Amino acid sequence: MFKRGKETCDIFQVAVGDSEELDAGKLSSMVTTGLQLPAGVTPRLHFVVPKDTYHDYFKLTAGKNWPPAPSQAASRMKLYITRGVHTRLQVCARFGHVHAGGPTAGGGRMLWC
Repeated sequence: MFKRGKETCDIFQVAVGDSEELDAGKLSSMVTTGLQLPAGVTPRLHFVVPKDTYHDYFKLTAGKNWPPAPSQAASRMKLYITRGVHTRLQVCARFGHVHAGGPTAGGGRMLWC
């Protein structure tokens, strides 16, 4: 998932394991070919990590080709690790609303419509 502004593009990667490896080639390809971001847009990659692995277990490691060369699009990427909170999403298709609910049915708050 990504969200693009005038000067930035936020990319969210949900981490399901206890580590992620950075690959400059794949990230550069995603920025230039997949998202087609112009040179003036700063890509920001957010790794969303489950709260139970955030402090003690999660590791972001450098792959064989990290750090990227200055000519690669991945060199302008900013990296973030964010603690995520698991919630159940309830979609109300009739009205087009998405709600974040707790473990009980029917509860929650509207995220967007």
